[in-house]
Amino acid sequence: EGQQSVVGAPPAPPAKFPKENGLRPIEQYFKPVTGIELGSKSLWLQPDSRFERLDVSAAIDLPDEKFTVEAVAIIDAIHKDAAVNTLFGQWNGSQDDVGWSFGITSEKSRYQPRNFIMQLVGDDFQNNRIYEVIASDLRFPIGKPVYFAAAVSAAPSKDDPAKGSVTFYLKDLSDPKAVMQTQTVKHQIVGGLAAKPEVRTIIGGRDENGHTWDGQLARLGITDGVLSADQIFFKGDAAERIADWDFSKGTGSLPEVQTAWMKPAVKGPTPLQSTPLFGAVTDFCHALLNSNEFLYLH
Repeated sequence: EGQQSVVGAPPAPPAKFPKENGLRPIEQYFKPVTGIELGSKSLWLQPDSRFERLDVSAAIDLPDEKFTVEAVAIIDAIHKDAAVNTLFGQWNGSQDDVGWSFGITSEKSRYQPRNFIMQLVGDDFQNNRIYEVIASDLRFPIGKPVYFAAAVSAAPSKDDPAKGSVTFYLKDLSDPKAVMQTQTVKHQIVGGLAAKPEVRTIIGGRDENGHTWDGQLARLGITDGVLSADQIFFKGDAAERIADWDFSKGTGSLPEVQTAWMKPAVKGPTPLQSTPLFGAVTDFCHALLNSNEFLYLH
């Protein structure tokens, strides 16, 4: 049977969350927060929507050996599988390509759910490319504002030239009596973490489909160097940071200067696959591949 005639391109699916603009008033979710300065808005990150991932590659030049990432965020839900809830990173998900991501484990993770982790791909002291999950064993609460940070060293130290380290910090900001939790974990990557130029730096996920964050981000800071315990919690001059975003001056379409929302992944047939010509050529190929002339051609 031949392909049915189709007139025009298929209609585009309706926008998910049409009334959303990617930003929320800070009081909506972060009102209980004290002791740390926040702006007037938070970034709303929603999987499978036009506010899924924010490309910040043009706005920042990341260091590749020593840096500190700080964030104030809420996670509304974690993935049902083993996908990582990635808040920030510069990685395409390939264990062969250098990069890193900053996030939280999901329900079926081998590291147990809600574990604050860093994923690193770099070189060990023998210049072998390796992938390593650095797990803090600090548990991220769901539905609560949290400060969390990772001070990353991917360079040899005087004490141990074969090891790097990540020092994790986590504090529940919904509880005024909560203490800052911390954990330092050694790892084998000492060759730097400079990703390929084409790998994008992303808020809300990786430079690949999936592994997204579901929740709100009130502030994100990146500092060149490994901050100590008395330097974290967004202390000191914001001008000294490579980036310090609170999204107060942005709009839904442009949350920060030189940033852009990435289009959500296309699910189902691509626009080409939906055209009459593609369907007709597919039918022709099926007929050709099943013909005697094709099967017995030497």
